Amino acid sequence: MSDRITPISFDNAVVTFGLWVEARLMERDDLTHLPKYTLYELLGTEAESENERLRRNSEMFAMFKGSVRRKVANAVIAGGV
Repeated sequence: MSDRITPISFDNAVVTFGLWVEARLMERDDLTHLPKYTLYELLGTEAESENERLRRNSEMFAMFKGSVRRKVANAVIAGGV
């Protein structure tokens, strides 16, 4: 028998969290009518700097580049190319 309650529970948790975040993002300050919260505040993260974003993207590209090289080398060895 498959586990049917886990995906339902996960879906319920995601929907509940999404509704909570959406409700908080819609809250406005009474005087200025500006949003009370930012997405970064609600998620407990900080907005990353441009340098941090570029560093992370470079690391991800380097991992991808190595993965592609291994796949091509394996294909050549197997005679697929």
